[in-house]
Amino acid sequence: MDKQLESIMQTEVIGLNAESTLADSLRLMKSSGMSHLIVRSDNNELLGIISKQDILDHILDLLARTSGKTYTSLEMNSIPVSRLMSKEVLSLKASNTVSEAISLLVNNRIKCIPVVDDSQKLIGILTPYDILNDIFK
Repeated sequence: MDKQLESIMQTEVIGLNAESTLADSLRLMKSSGMSHLIVRSDNNELLGIISKQDILDHILDLLARTSGKTYTSLEMNSIPVSRLMSKEVLSLKASNTVSEAISLLVNNRIKCIPVVDDSQKLIGILTPYDILNDIFK
């Protein structure tokens, strides 16, 4: 468990920019099978994370306030993910260990950890699946 994250993290990160809409994020989640997406700047800085749960909570709130399918669709296609994303994102560096990652995942009840370099540029992502896959390969 003292293996460094760089040896098991995913370097192909599925994400979007802060101006992408909620509808964009749902389409990307559906096509990729992911339940969360990294939000990053044009120069690959980590800005936040948006999860399916963030979007579902917003839709439930929207449905409670409105009654129209058209309005819901218009709002989903106009609200940027930056409005709902989690901005306080816990991240680690590639040199951190798997044990540190497990502790962060469990203690904070999160489902993914962005991996960043010293300048906070996104270089990878780690999920519990990546850890389990490494253990059982």
